[in-house]
Amino acid sequence: MKCPLKTKILSWFLLSGKALTWDVLCSRGGEGTGRCFLCKQSCESNFHIAVECPFTQSVWSIIEVHLKLNNLWYGDSLSDCFKNWCCSPDVVPFKSLPIIILWFIWKARNRFCFEDLVTTPTQVSSFSLGMIKNFPQILSAVSIRSIFVEIIDQSYAWGYFDGSAAGDPMTCGAGGILFISDIHYVSFKAGLGLGTNNYAELCALKLLLRLTRQHNLDKIQVFGDSQLVINWASGKYRLLNTELAMIL
Repeated sequence: MKCPLKTKILSWFLLSGKALTWDVLCSRGGEGTGRCFLCKQSCESNFHIAVECPFTQSVWSIIEVHLKLNNLWYGDSLSDCFKNWCCSPDVVPFKSLPIIILWFIWKARNRFCFEDLVTTPTQVSSFSLGMIKNFPQILSAVSIRSIFVEIIDQSYAWGYFDGSAAGDPMTCGAGGILFISDIHYVSFKAGLGLGTNNYAELCALKLLLRLTRQHNLDKIQVFGDSQLVINWASGKYRLLNTELAMIL
């Protein structure tokens, strides 16, 4: 089981400064108080909610005590925080943890914003630790070879795809997101029934390409985490499985 696609997308939004915090909304003509919903002290921004917010720092303090870690989530930017985290040998069993924590912090923020419901730092830390315990495969599935900033040509569309399979017998699903422009995007998800991980990844790619055609786009930049599928689709590898070949 890989880290859920939604958490990966949120991490990309935060790293690129596009998550819809108040500073981003105001820059697009929105109106509001601009205060962080979680701490109610500072202006809400992508970096604030991910690193500086006292609520976020409380979540990390609780988790660090529980996992016996020592202040590894720090930096002058969110990219620096991820670099410092991933380069520490102490976090090898927990490399997915920041993505999971950010996801639950964002959910807590949205619950207060849209439903007027309060989530405490203790609850967020419990949810985050629970996901790590309930999805132990995450620990071995994450392999970070290098840290880099993805540069995307925004003059034409780009998209992400992902698929995964689990269980016995294996059931699988696919999902992705298509960015038509910087502020216009469409997401999709689908249950695929029985199948392997490669089958799910190929179906996710096909669904992304089909969505591209439906929006009359002539070309697209495609991003995914399956090197095997990307090399199959680009012709670098031969796809010998005829059943899988029929998908593309």
